[in-house]
Amino acid sequence: MKIRYPIVAPVLLALLAGCGEGGGSGAAAQAEDATNSVKTATDHVWSGQVEALDKAKQVGQNLMDAAERQRQDITSQSR
Repeated sequence: MKIRYPIVAPVLLALLAGCGEGGGSGAAAQAEDATNSVKTATDHVWSGQVEALDKAKQVGQNLMDAAERQRQDITSQSR
């Protein structure tokens, strides 16, 4: 009995220390990975909306340019 306890105690302490250290780092890494994946998914969802808005702005600018050219044509023809 006396020989068992000096061997078992350090082994248990080593296992507890190893599990405690690895679990904390692993959990932190998993949380960071989850945050990054959510951020990537959010960027992906919003990127479609941003592209649609950019296209709409470009169409609006094209319409304004066409209206300005039409005004210039009408003005030059009326002179």
